[in-house]
Amino acid sequence: MKIKKLFLSRLPFALALVIIAGLSACAGSGAERNVERMNGFIGQSEEAVIKSWGVPDKTYMLDSGVKIISYDDFSDRYDPPTSTVCIGSFPGDFGYSTCAGGPSRRVRLSCERSFHLKGGKVIDWSQHGNNCPGGKKS
Repeated sequence: MKIKKLFLSRLPFALALVIIAGLSACAGSGAERNVERMNGFIGQSEEAVIKSWGVPDKTYMLDSGVKIISYDDFSDRYDPPTSTVCIGSFPGDFGYSTCAGGPSRRVRLSCERSFHLKGGKVIDWSQHGNNCPGGKKS
């Protein structure tokens, strides 16, 4: 009877540990997930890539026989305006103030991901741009 009580009293703690361990195993960073996803295409057919990613934005054939298919992702981010400077009356006073500040700034975000194929199979991949998920090929 004591063993059963001891077991039942520690069950919530043990269950919590199992759940935390399970969640942390799935949690990898975005960079790790990106590398795993891209590496998962190595050895796959061009058709498998197209089924997953859709029709490529660009294709290019190298003299070596390697075909490169690329997918572009573009978006815009707007940075907030620069600080405003006011010249004129003091805060709280009635009167005229002239304020000047910079407009918000548009930043173009991009990431081009490319699959390198030889004989119809993915042999490598690459990515470049200012908005690509991190991670290094393994």
